[in-house]
Amino acid sequence: MKNLYMQFFGKILFTAILFTVSTSSIQAQTIAAWDFWSRSSPATVAAEVYDANLSTTNTITRGSGAAASAGGNSFRTVGFQNNGIATTNTDYFQITLGAATGYLLSLSSIDAKFAGTSGFYATPGVTSQIAYSLDGTSFTLINSPVTSTSLTLATINLSGISALQNVPAGTTVTLRYYASGQTTTGGWGFSSSADNDYGLTIGGAVNCVTPTAAPVGTITATANPSCGATTLSFPASSVAGVDYYFQSSATGTSTTVITNGTANYTVNTTGTYYVRARSTGGCWSTTSVSSGVITINTPPAITTQPVNTTTSTSQTATFSVAATGTTLTYQWQVNTGLGFNNVVNGGVYSGATTSTLSVANPLISFSGYQYRVIVSGATPCVAVTSNAATLTVTLYCIPSISSACDEYISTVTINTLTNNSPSPFNCGATSNGYSDYSTLTTNVIKGQTYSISLGVGEIFTPDPSSGYTGDDIRIWADWNQNGNFTDPGETLVTLNNNGGAGAFSFTVPNTALTGNVRIRIRLVYDGETSSCGSATFGETE
Repeated sequence: MKNLYMQFFGKILFTAILFTVSTSSIQAQTIAAWDFWSRSSPATVAAEVYDANLSTTNTITRGSGAAASAGGNSFRTVGFQNNGIATTNTDYFQITLGAATGYLLSLSSIDAKFAGTSGFYATPGVTSQIAYSLDGTSFTLINSPVTSTSLTLATINLSGISALQNVPAGTTVTLRYYASGQTTTGGWGFSSSADNDYGLTIGGAVNCVTPTAAPVGTITATANPSCGATTLSFPASSVAGVDYYFQSSATGTSTTVITNGTANYTVNTTGTYYVRARSTGGCWSTTSVSSGVITINTPPAITTQPVNTTTSTSQTATFSVAATGTTLTYQWQVNTGLGFNNVVNGGVYSGATTSTLSVANPLISFSGYQYRVIVSGATPCVAVTSNAATLTVTLYCIPSISSACDEYISTVTINTLTNNSPSPFNCGATSNGYSDYSTLTTNVIKGQTYSISLGVGEIFTPDPSSGYTGDDIRIWADWNQNGNFTDPGETLVTLNNNGGAGAFSFTVPNTALTGNVRIRIRLVYDGETSSCGSATFGETE
């Protein structure tokens, strides 16, 4: 809520307030600011920002020649003339600032924003100048007048004016704003473009004449470094009329947490924390006690657990974990049936101390092994252990089809074996477009030639009984029964763009091992030639 309205007419006089300390460096900040949003024709306006250690009235007022005039969101007047700047003029705006007992006032800057009739600030613009007085009667103009068409006043630096530094209590600084435009009746004044947009801002400092003595004691932490939040403690003040307060900066002025000798200030982030002393009169110590760096470590936490994985003896399985925390390290473990032990890089393993463990070309005997990872963080955080995930190893790799519900292998006939696949081969129920019919067998003899007949289907267009003419067919046989189809002579059929259907002959080599030999058939659309690779459309049996 705004306290008052003010309008801008004639020359303005205002007082600026700054913070100063006689025994320490001045820390400039906003000590007074006026918001004119929603004002219309106010005679005066109270400041929305006003330092608590200022003792003068916080309103902006007018000279007798700067009566209020209409103008939204502003403090303006039509009383400003075009007769130049003079401290004898009565068309001005004015503020007053003075330090309370025990404090010194120093001013550093003035900023302002304006609004007015276009004719009044037409080229070459409005001439503006500030004057100050320490007795309310004799005024001194600051710098040279500035003429501009801008609606923003260039910041006026007051820090070099010695009369406005370390002004003691009992002395009131009066500041007046004067303006001279291009007409004798045009409206002009301070303005705000939105709520909490200050049309007039005074920078400076209000500091104690005698700073409070520094606090005495040492900041201690329940743990440093700590895992998660730690709590700080500091002795209570033994000086009458003085309290100690925890701060997040060396010059902080928070009165939220007072020290009492117990651990009562909880911190959650790494940093340096402080204690400052403050008198009941509001004077802070110019120095503070530092804690040194308090290190807060985030405890390790697993956000994504490793999952069960199936692979073949010719592929690589991976187990991954995702975790949060400070300075994380990882150690994977394997349970081969006798309890968990650390995994060491080498052989089939890599990434044993990373977030992803790789198991390359595992033996069939690895099937059923369990893997977990211990995630450790920074001291003193306790490590966490993931869930265990199981590795399943098959002798043969399992290829993938990303769009499995389209063309498919509908019929396979080899010698006395005929297999009719469902339409479309359990689409949606099988993974990766792969169907395992290895329980179906037929007998063949070394050195003899046989035929493989294939039928294909297609769920959508062009013909649900014939497949796509661009489909390719691949057929392999693992004659040496070593778990892959990559040995010489094991590729039986490689045909491109034949639509997939047809009859194909092959001869059983005399070097084939006696026993069960696995046949793999792939119907693919995009030219994938590997028995284990990924394809977009088709099926593998």
